Amino acid sequence: MGKLLWLFISLTLLPGCKRQDTECLSRIGKKIVAQANSATADLRARFADWKGQKTGLEESLEERVQKRLRWEKVLADVPIEVVSVGKEIELKGLVQNAEQREKAITLAESTLGVERVIVSLQAPEPPKKEE
Repeated sequence: MGKLLWLFISLTLLPGCKRQDTECLSRIGKKIVAQANSATADLRARFADWKGQKTGLEESLEERVQKRLRWEKVLADVPIEVVSVGKEIELKGLVQNAEQREKAITLAESTLGVERVIVSLQAPEPPKKEE
């Protein structure tokens, strides 16, 4: 059985590829590339706006914090102003609840390059319990 397998492998590999084979493989490769391009066209269109954007290290500290706040689902519709002075960040604005306030602070504090966060976010007072 082993000798038969060896014979089959040597007969198929020894002659090498002919010009017809390489042209056929080239056509197949081009078709695969065309199909892959059409299959990924939607994804490439979605990410087209990422082209030309700055990398995380090229962005200012203010831009990095602002981007993180925008991408957070809880803070998506909350207008938070981010002001940076050196490695300090100040968060200004009106949030709807304590959860949004805490999330904004956590994101700002965990952003690369931020050493201190000044919080000027206002949240409505929680309702007082009647005794």
